[in-house]
Amino acid sequence: MAARAEIIFMRDRYNREINYMRISVTQACNFRCIYCQPNPSSQTASSLLTRDELVCICRQAVRLGITRFKITGGEPLLRPDVAQIVRDIKAIPGVGQVTLTTNGFLLKEKLEELAEAGLDGINISLDTLQETRFREVTRVDGLHQVLEAIEESRKRFPTKLNVVLLKGINEEEWLDFIRFGKEHGVIVRFLEWMPLGGSKTEQTVDNRELIKLLREREPNLQKLKPKTPIASDAEKQTFGNGPAEYYYLPREKVWVGFISAMHNRFCENCNRIRLTATGELKGCLCYAKQDSLREILSDRGLTDNRREELIHKKLQKVIYEKPLMHHLENQEKTTEKSTMKDIGG
Repeated sequence: MAARAEIIFMRDRYNREINYMRISVTQACNFRCIYCQPNPSSQTASSLLTRDELVCICRQAVRLGITRFKITGGEPLLRPDVAQIVRDIKAIPGVGQVTLTTNGFLLKEKLEELAEAGLDGINISLDTLQETRFREVTRVDGLHQVLEAIEESRKRFPTKLNVVLLKGINEEEWLDFIRFGKEHGVIVRFLEWMPLGGSKTEQTVDNRELIKLLREREPNLQKLKPKTPIASDAEKQTFGNGPAEYYYLPREKVWVGFISAMHNRFCENCNRIRLTATGELKGCLCYAKQDSLREILSDRGLTDNRREELIHKKLQKVIYEKPLMHHLENQEKTTEKSTMKDIGG
């Protein structure tokens, strides 16, 4: 009976099922993208959650019905034990899926280790296919390494490209990315940039305009309806667990995804909470409010059972109190001032 009562907390106070957690394993990043502009991190290794602490939190999350986990950063591949973290989370009874988001720069050399750990899929962030522009956007000379990683990743994992288009920077590359996705066998998804850490909403490309352009090219554009049954494992991997809307382009014979946080707010179907690299739980990106697990994890006077009980209760609280919606379009209501790399992408 007790276990059955716990499952109630899979739903928040607005009756949304919360079954997905994004876990940042580091705030450090080897890129300094112009729209994120991460400064050198002051974070120390000792401030990061340890692998054992991460796994302890995930075990309690699974007890509450969270079975899907995304490993993020910063750049998660900068963390030496990232593959072991994946392996340990996958070993928790009840875990359904562990995936990872990366900028791809270090990915090629990590692919075999991640595959052996049981990783289920990879999202690679890439915002331009032009070498000079890549250097300008990321402040790193590394497009060749990322393209090689994409080619190798798709041989081992379901692989998606996450593309942020910004006005005046790379917005004209949308069709190039669609054709790249078709040619290389990866799903391309266009993400509307969310203005955090002082970035400006004027930079955000409206996905509604992109879809309009697609309809002009392809009048028979087909949208995957939200309630369309997805039967096969391949389809589940293709379309994922998140808020992306997918369209099929008959002429190009390819699926394209859109994650439209700004102009097609999907809050009513949001199914996630976040864990930062330093042990803060967040119900929504928009707000500074967070609940810390650090004190619980560092209290050496607690027994293991008591520590797990307190983590369990904190997770219940964060799930239940998850805000109804974000207000990222209104900077006065956006109380979170940290950048995405500090929170966890």
